[in-house]
Amino acid sequence: MAKTTARTSRSKASPETSGKPAARPRSRSVTRAAPAPAEAVMYIGPARLGRLHLQRNTVFSGGILPAQVQALAQASAEFASLIVPLGKVGEARQMLRNPKSELARAHAAVARMEV
Repeated sequence: MAKTTARTSRSKASPETSGKPAARPRSRSVTRAAPAPAEAVMYIGPARLGRLHLQRNTVFSGGILPAQVQALAQASAEFASLIVPLGKVGEARQMLRNPKSELARAHAAVARMEV
């Protein structure tokens, strides 16, 4: 007599029927992009503001201003307008040459300020 073996198919039991917790999908590590550093800015206003001496064309890397300069920028919109991103310095200097431009008026107002 010849032996015959029957093959049975094994089916995977679902987590609901097997009583085992469902396997979690493998997590992929998510890399977060570092925040882009703030663009450097340049002060293009007058050098003397009363007791405060701020050199014209001073570059503040990362857009971080010293506390005294930051306070003055928050108090005066004219002063704040003279702190421009490096990418716009050329355009701002052209505006300063035109005495009727807003930037030239801000420069004149800041020159009269006493800090």
